[in-house]
Amino acid sequence: MELSTPFQRTASFWNWLPAFRAVAEFGGVMRAADKLHTSASALSRTVKLLEESVGTPLFRRSGRSLVLTPAGEALLEATRLAMRGVHDATELEELPRGPLNVATTSRLTTVRLLPALRSLRQRCAGIVPNVTSVSHVEVVASLLSGAVDAAVTIARVAHRDLEVIPLTPAENAVYCGKGHPLWSAKKPSAPDVLAHPFAAPADAGSTTPSDGWPAHLERTVALHSAVLEPGVDACVRGELLAVLPAEIVSALAPTAALRALDAVAIPRTALFVVRRRPLSAARATARSIDALVAALKTS
Repeated sequence: MELSTPFQRTASFWNWLPAFRAVAEFGGVMRAADKLHTSASALSRTVKLLEESVGTPLFRRSGRSLVLTPAGEALLEATRLAMRGVHDATELEELPRGPLNVATTSRLTTVRLLPALRSLRQRCAGIVPNVTSVSHVEVVASLLSGAVDAAVTIARVAHRDLEVIPLTPAENAVYCGKGHPLWSAKKPSAPDVLAHPFAAPADAGSTTPSDGWPAHLERTVALHSAVLEPGVDACVRGELLAVLPAEIVSALAPTAALRALDAVAIPRTALFVVRRRPLSAARATARSIDALVAALKTS
């Protein structure tokens, strides 16, 4: 059967699309070549041939990196969709099994994920979870590139190709360690709590700090940290107060003695699972993520 012109045109560059996608997602030829175990010159030739075939530049140089042009962005989106469609159509195993790449964005999401994975392994022995850590700003790119299948995060993301599933929010409280002056206080009041310094996240000066501290209450912060561990350590030692998720405190017990101070109410932390919108709910990867979501909702 003779192919029509649109099919002939697509067939002329179809084999170059995976290389184009790699260069686009890794931000340059050298990094893409390393990931694909090929030469940078071969990738450069492929991109040049693709640009000549489609008749427009797909990249522009920005410093030492390559940045997609509007035409390149449109082609990347179409390439991702096409490759996902082929992958799903050839994923013939319908049982939840095989590798499942899951990303977490914080200690809280990791603590929430671990019991869910334990339950998942018990219910679906064929699934092999691979857990990685990414920053919140990397979630969208990691999912769209296929580097991860699902991400557990404390911040909602918005993208038309991604599905966001809310989980049970995490309870938070102000905590003090055994050596802190408030440890033995019978019923410390809000002014009592505010009289002592805190360990807080690095964004504690913003109107919505990530530990949920109420914006209308002014506290003294003696330690700012971009990660949770230094604040937890200072709190456990009784040096500083800290706002902590109850799940993290439970995970620390019985090695760490911490007391919740109820005088200041702390809002709950929202948690979400983010995934690519499934093209076929019957495929193994989609079913594996469904099983993970179910485990997260019951853990």
